[in-house]
Amino acid sequence: MAFRSGMRRALREAGMWLAVAGTGAASFYYFEDVYRIVERQWPGMQSSIASDARMPAETGALEPRAGSGASQDGLAAELRRSVTEFDSFVEKVTQPGRSVTLNPNLYGHYIVEADIGGTTVELLTDTGATYVALNYETAIKLGFTQQTLRFTSRSSTANGIARVAPVTLDYVRIGSILVRDVKAVIAEPGKMTQNLLGMSFINRLSGFELRGGRLLMVQHP
Repeated sequence: MAFRSGMRRALREAGMWLAVAGTGAASFYYFEDVYRIVERQWPGMQSSIASDARMPAETGALEPRAGSGASQDGLAAELRRSVTEFDSFVEKVTQPGRSVTLNPNLYGHYIVEADIGGTTVELLTDTGATYVALNYETAIKLGFTQQTLRFTSRSSTANGIARVAPVTLDYVRIGSILVRDVKAVIAEPGKMTQNLLGMSFINRLSGFELRGGRLLMVQHP
């Protein structure tokens, strides 16, 4: 009995190992065919997997996010502010400015009559002069006195080097153009005859150019 039982057990184990060996052989034999089937089906499988992976994110994108309303309101406000600032810029640029056109005299100089503190003063336009420069006699007409003028600086004039007194003019008006707080210098007595409209006034203008032999001065509001 024991011998027969052992034989049956040995036969079962031998059969099991034969089945394992057969399965392995079949797998090896048909491996290439199985591989080709999977290869043909892989693009569709990959697309399906990617679609399933994207679906939650896409579904979530359709749902309103927290704070999205505030973000959109901020964007709209920024857009309105940009448009408003652009409109004001365009209005400022396109708005006509005050202008004065000067014709040259017989010597090719551009002479203007300016209102300085309520007094009419004749000035020679001179881009080579750093400041508006006035002679001593004109300064006295404008209300300056010998006691208030301090000739602490020096300047080159047609009559040589002269001492000058730095001052600030309340305003200089030429036609429709008005410039306030204009820096100027007053020459000491006998050192200067012609008053000059220098760069301390010209640099405050929006435009200053020769056009067709005429000198155009422009001031935007």
